[in-house]
Amino acid sequence: MPNSFKISSGFNPITSAPEQDTAMLDAVIEQAHWMDEAGLACIYTTEHHFTGYGAHSNNFMISSYLAGQLEQAYVGFSICVVPLHHPARLAEMANLLDQLTKGRFIFGLGGGGIPLEFAGYGLHAADSTELHDEVFDVVMQLWDKAPDDPPIEFNVRDIYQGTLYQRIMPAPFR
Repeated sequence: MPNSFKISSGFNPITSAPEQDTAMLDAVIEQAHWMDEAGLACIYTTEHHFTGYGAHSNNFMISSYLAGQLEQAYVGFSICVVPLHHPARLAEMANLLDQLTKGRFIFGLGGGGIPLEFAGYGLHAADSTELHDEVFDVVMQLWDKAPDDPPIEFNVRDIYQGTLYQRIMPAPFR
């Protein structure tokens, strides 16, 4: 197999009852270790909420947990549902995970769109594409802000708002 060819895999575990959650999480962790030992390039997690699909819910948390145990594999998102995140928090969490993994983090982004997931956060799935673009535009501005730049004020549809006076901390590793 050529050196440029990389194999990766992802998790999208399903549970139908609370008593299955612990076994599902244990299986994800066990499989992640196996994939790392087998030489896979990246282990992807996905973000789903309130449906039983993608039952670990928070790909930042599960990826952070796994990253501290993996020997070689990157952790990655397939995907992070951008509209469900406050832009400043999203920028901070991505940078922190990039730091904790020493650059072994692939930040896959998307708009999502499952109505039940959006409803759980008081949002509308029909707005996912536009909300993704607006949140990500703010994230990019926040990432670009230097300490001496003027404050960045933002308001994404009266859903997410704030003023960044300093910079996003920590800085990304890469």
